[in-house]
Amino acid sequence: MPRHWASWWSGNYADEGCTRPPFKTWVSGTRDRDEERDEQSLCAVVDA
Repeated sequence: MPRHWASWWSGNYADEGCTRPPFKTWVSGTRDRDEERDEQSLCAVVDA
C-alpha cells in the first residue's frame, strides 16, 4: 500500500470548528495569523 505525507495549516481553534484530528499528527512549524492567533503546520502519514 503506498504511503503519502499530507500537510496543512490549522489554528486548532474550537470556535472555528477546527480541533486536532482523531489520528496521529506532527507539528512541523508555526506562523503568525494575526495579533491574537497563530497557525500550526500539521503533517500526517496516510496509507492509501
